[in-house]
Amino acid sequence: MIKEKHAAGERLNEGNITQALQSSASLQVTKNVRPRVIDYDQTTRVLNVVDRSFIIWLSMQDRVELAQELGIT
Repeated sequence: MIKEKHAAGERLNEGNITQALQSSASLQVTKNVRPRVIDYDQTTRVLNVVDRSFIIWLSMQDRVELAQELGIT
């Protein structure tokens, strides 16, 4: 799914993506994000939102506008 949206497409290095996802927990600790918002399950290769209040906040947002703000449209 990331390759479909990323500008590099099929040239995107899967190892770099995996490494970034695996580092998400430690980055949240380093940046003092509490509670943790996301968690990557290496076994199932699934990124999960684990903070319920974030899920509620996200449900109230304009996702198109958020994507534009992040530059991922």
